[in-house]
Amino acid sequence: MTSTPKQKVAVIGGGGNVGASTAFALIAKGVPAEVLIVDLSEQAALGQALDISDASFTMPGTCRQASFQEAGQADVIIITAGARQKPNEPRSNLIDRNYTIIKSIMDSLQPIKSTSKILLISNPVD
Repeated sequence: MTSTPKQKVAVIGGGGNVGASTAFALIAKGVPAEVLIVDLSEQAALGQALDISDASFTMPGTCRQASFQEAGQADVIIITAGARQKPNEPRSNLIDRNYTIIKSIMDSLQPIKSTSKILLISNPVD
């Protein structure tokens, strides 16, 4: 009996609240994937990956820290990184800052696996 290789799901911005929650939800829902956490703050990514890994010992998925280039080879790439909204700032002001962040991320992921699915979680959503 052979086992199916686990899909790789990369969470970019996984050191932050949205990214860590996304990674944890994948594990908690029993998704049989290797979840890769990537963040500019390698310390934050490592801490989240270790915490989620400790909490997932009975689950079919696994979680660990990874590099941007390794994430570019994942089957699914979830980008949760983005600029923080300042108090009383309209969400529309985030467009230029988030564009710069997303462009930098996409450049860092190169080469991106041609069959990867990319999901973007960012503001503004409208």
